[in-house]
Amino acid sequence: MVHYSDKDLGFILDALSIAEQHPEILTPSFTIDEMRRDVDALQKLDVIIHAMTRLLGKCEDSHFAAASESQDHGHSIYPFVKIHNNLTGGLEDALAELAKHFSHSKPAKPPSP
Repeated sequence: MVHYSDKDLGFILDALSIAEQHPEILTPSFTIDEMRRDVDALQKLDVIIHAMTRLLGKCEDSHFAAASESQDHGHSIYPFVKIHNNLTGGLEDALAELAKHFSHSKPAKPPSP
């Protein structure tokens, strides 16, 4: 299969137009109607793909916003778990589980001389 990009559509449409204007230059095995169907399908699929790409972009933006908000909520809960555990205990396992998230972001301290 050949590589196709949006700029190739102009070439394809020009070639179809020339084939329609000069069918005598084509071999008998070349079917202009088949090319018309392929070009029609290509143009319809281009519209669908463009719409789906825009929709996917909106979904990705919404996903990013929801993830960001959820992360903020999680970060808000963490201090409450720490405070509650310090005052009453009982949340050591939950605190340890949440603390795993932060353990990778702290650089290791160099050893003291």
